[in-house]
Amino acid sequence: MRLRYLLRFAIEGDLRFISHKDTIRMFERLLVRSRLPVSYSEGFNPRVRLWLPLPRSVGTSAEDEVLIFEVTEELAPAATLGRMQVESPAGLRMRSLRPLAESIRPRPVRALYEVALAPGDCFRPDCGDVDLETLDKAIERFNDSTSWPIRRTAGGRRRAATRHMDLRPLVEQIRRSHTRLQFGLPVRQSGSARPREVLEALGLSAAQWSHRLRRVQVEWNPPLTD
Repeated sequence: MRLRYLLRFAIEGDLRFISHKDTIRMFERLLVRSRLPVSYSEGFNPRVRLWLPLPRSVGTSAEDEVLIFEVTEELAPAATLGRMQVESPAGLRMRSLRPLAESIRPRPVRALYEVALAPGDCFRPDCGDVDLETLDKAIERFNDSTSWPIRRTAGGRRRAATRHMDLRPLVEQIRRSHTRLQFGLPVRQSGSARPREVLEALGLSAAQWSHRLRRVQVEWNPPLTD
């Protein structure tokens, strides 16, 4: 018997700098340490059956992430969530756990991001400072534009490939609320914008500002409710 469960969690602090692969390994170890009856894949190298439907960029914290995993027995969600939190590293906060029917295949459709602009929200010595008036003008230019050509580089260092693309239709309305920059990115199979590209379009160096990115909400189809 294989049963699916949906875990919602937050990741913050230094833990947000681990890669997608390391996040997968972290949860594999966490589920085993929590003494859950996890289901394994078949073959010579069996792995815990789990999925992160929307991988998070390195350096981005997240308020409402989703993990799907399989077990061989029914779980008591409240007690299981408590055991998992005890075994979690600093920066990983459990939010909820519930069964997920086999027929439900959640697909991300939109992600909402925030960027902290206040100096106190940065801990790095090379943090950039931002002039809010200049930033507001950049936001207005982007929102009013019909096209925003960029070059995206992909691949390894030796075989890096560059392609031209239009960023504008991949980004929803950008706005600033006091010391928070907010924007939504539709998640499409044909391709999505990277949060770093939005920062660069507004004149904010991704090297200096991407560690302030926070994914605050993800919308799913079908909608996920606790």
